[in-house]
Amino acid sequence: MAYRIVKELDEGAEIYVFGSLVEGKSLVSSDIDLLIVTSLPPEVVISKLWERGIKEPFEIHVVDREMFKYYLRKAKNLKMLEFPRESSSS
Repeated sequence: MAYRIVKELDEGAEIYVFGSLVEGKSLVSSDIDLLIVTSLPPEVVISKLWERGIKEPFEIHVVDREMFKYYLRKAKNLKMLEFPRESSSS
C-alpha cells in the first residue's frame, strides 16, 4: 500500500527496504525501514502516508537523489520494491 501511495505522488519515486528486516535479523518489536527517493519534500510524502494509515511499524526515510548516495554507502542490503504494472483487460 505504501508503494502505491508514493507512486501516486511521484511516479518516478523509488522505494527501498533496508535494515534488520532485509538482513534477516528482525524481531517482533523491530520496525520496517523504508527509504523513499523522490524530489518531493519529505513532509509531503510522510503526511500523505500517515493520512492513509501508514505509520507504525514503519520508519520512513524520504530523501532526494543526492542524499540517496549516502544511504548507498551506509545502509546494508538495500532492496528496491517493485510491483508489476496493473494491466487492463480488454
